[in-house]
Amino acid sequence: MIKVTATLVIPTETKDDAMVVIEELVATTVLEDGCINYNFCQETVGVDAYAILETWESKEALDAHMKTEHFTRLVPQLSALAKGDIVLSVYEVLL
Repeated sequence: MIKVTATLVIPTETKDDAMVVIEELVATTVLEDGCINYNFCQETVGVDAYAILETWESKEALDAHMKTEHFTRLVPQLSALAKGDIVLSVYEVLL
């Protein structure tokens, strides 16, 4: 099993546009084979700090996700609306 965190900062002035992109990204991703969960979250102490928390059945499922039409189209749009880089961390579940 694979866990992923994608952290990003979305300024207030681009939040509405970013939410449109994120809503489509979440709605399409949860339908993918191998996606166990895919959640968009806001940090409780940082109003502009967000994370996408993901669980995938396998590294192969994650790799396939990153090649989908919706991922390759929507993530660059989201990056353009974020402040700074989207930071991606990928973990293999051991226990």
